Amino acid sequence: MHEAYPAGAGPRGRLSERHTSALRLGAAVAGGDRAYAGDEPVLASLGGNRPYRLSLVVGPPEYVLEHSADIVHPPRAALLDQNVPNPFNPVTRIRFGLPRPAEVTLEIFDVRGRRVTSLLQGEPRQAGYHTAVWTGLDDNGSRVSSGVYLYRLTMPGEPPLVRKLLVAK
Repeated sequence: MHEAYPAGAGPRGRLSERHTSALRLGAAVAGGDRAYAGDEPVLASLGGNRPYRLSLVVGPPEYVLEHSADIVHPPRAALLDQNVPNPFNPVTRIRFGLPRPAEVTLEIFDVRGRRVTSLLQGEPRQAGYHTAVWTGLDDNGSRVSSGVYLYRLTMPGEPPLVRKLLVAK
């Protein structure tokens, strides 16, 4: 849901970073418990389970291409999204976010805790969002059986993040 509010105003008089993020035309504005000055309209994205920042680049195509490469802000903490599609057959995508550059490992396990395959093994990644693809094959190149599997993201200095996925045939 997107609604426009005068700067500094929101559904309750101010924008809360916990529930919203905002953009003032000409300057990106992070959500937070601070008031926004001026009379410019603010585009606020309300709802969702995770706050995010919005950025807008306006201009000729060359300008937009040149200035939009670095507008995706990294998450404040490591995150591991649910794979898409889920259940899947034969391919799924796993999206994760890093607050800082790190060497990451992304592994798939069966429900008994045995490692099935490693999608990333200590590979360096920049801060930001990344996607890994799993084709449903184990380390030997064999298709895995239908069932529930776990995927785990690990990186130095952060607790491991784990989610479930379902392989369907």
